[in-house]
Amino acid sequence: MQRLKPPSHILIALQKLKQLPTSSIMATTWPHPHFSGSYGNHALIEAPNVARDIVIVVMGSTGAGKSSFINLVSGSNLDVGEALRSQTTLPQPAYFELFGRRVVLIDTPGFDDTERNDAEVLDVIGKYLSVLHSQGLDITAVVYLHRISDNRVAGSALNNLRMCQAICGDSAIKNLIVCTTMWEQVLPGVGEAREKELLETEQFWGRAIQRGARSLRHFRTRESAEAIIRATFGYDPVVLAIQHELVEEGKLLMETTAGVLVDAAIRRLQAKHQAQLTEIDADYQKAVRQKDLALQQELDATRQSHRVQLWQMENQQRLLEESLHLRELQLPVASRPHLRVHRYLAWDMWRYLDAVTHLLILLGRAVGGVRRVAGGQPS
Repeated sequence: MQRLKPPSHILIALQKLKQLPTSSIMATTWPHPHFSGSYGNHALIEAPNVARDIVIVVMGSTGAGKSSFINLVSGSNLDVGEALRSQTTLPQPAYFELFGRRVVLIDTPGFDDTERNDAEVLDVIGKYLSVLHSQGLDITAVVYLHRISDNRVAGSALNNLRMCQAICGDSAIKNLIVCTTMWEQVLPGVGEAREKELLETEQFWGRAIQRGARSLRHFRTRESAEAIIRATFGYDPVVLAIQHELVEEGKLLMETTAGVLVDAAIRRLQAKHQAQLTEIDADYQKAVRQKDLALQQELDATRQSHRVQLWQMENQQRLLEESLHLRELQLPVASRPHLRVHRYLAWDMWRYLDAVTHLLILLGRAVGGVRRVAGGQPS
C-alpha cells in the first residue's frame, strides 16, 4: 500500500501551532508575565496609553504592501509575504515614536488570504479589535493600502475595500485613509488616471471620500510613510462599527455589518454549488442508464469535490454563528487590573482555539482528498 504524504497545508498549520507561545497557557502565577512587559508580535497593545497613543489599523489586499509599509516607517521586522502569498495570519502590532507620540500600527490579514477564508479572517480581526476596545483604546485611523499598479480593480480588491468600510462603519469613515502604493511600477500619467477613477467611482472609493475619507500616496520611502502617519495626528479617536457591534451590542459575528457581507457571499457560493450538483446528479443518472462507468467515476469525483466545498462553507457559517459573545468586555478595567490580566489570557486562548480550529478545517479538507484518492464515499 502506497504511503500518503501529509498535505503541505497541514504541515503549515502544525508549524503555526508550534510557533505559538506557551507561557500564557502554562503560567500559574500572577501577575500575568505579559501584563507589564513585551507581549510579542501577535499581542494586544502593550502598556496602553489611552490619552497619547496613535493607534492605526492597516488593511488592504494581500500584496498591497501592508507589512512592508509598517516595517519601513517603524523599523519593525514583520514577516513580508512573497509574491501574492499571504504572510500575515493574525493581527500584529508594531511600535515607534514620531514627534514625541507613540504610534501603534496594527498589521491585519487581507480578505483574499491564501491560508484562510473570509470568515476566519473576520473572526480574528473582530476579536482583536474587540479586546482593544475593552481596554478603552479607540482607533485613531484606518489606513487602507491599494496597489496603483493594478490595471483594474479586481474582485478581491473590491471585496477587501467593502470589508474595510463595513468594519469602519459610517461614523468612523472620516478616519479612513485610502492610500495608493507601488507608484514606482507605473508611468505617472497612468497612475494618475487610475487614481482619478478610484476617487470618482462610487463603487470604489467615491462613496468613502464623499463621507470624509481622504486619499494619500505612498512612494515606498520613510518620508512618504511618515507623512501618512502625521496626517492622522489631528484625528479624534473613534469606535469602529465592528467594535461597537460585538462589544457594546453583544452581536454574533454573523450579525455585524461585516459578517452579513461574508455570510451573503457564502450563500451565493452555496447556491452555485447546489445548482452544479443538481446538474451533475442528472448527468450521473444518464451515465448509469448508458452504463458508462468512466463517466460515472468522473462525475462522482466532481460531485464529491462540490460536497467538500459545501461542507467547508458550512464550517465558515458555523464559525460566524458560534463566535463568542463579548458583553463581558464592557466592564471598566481602569480599577480592575486582574480583569485586564484575564483579557490577556483570553486573547491567548482565542489564538490557540483559532489555530486549532484552522487545523481541524484543513484536516477535513485532507480527509476529503484522501477519500477521493482511495475511491471511498464521504459520509
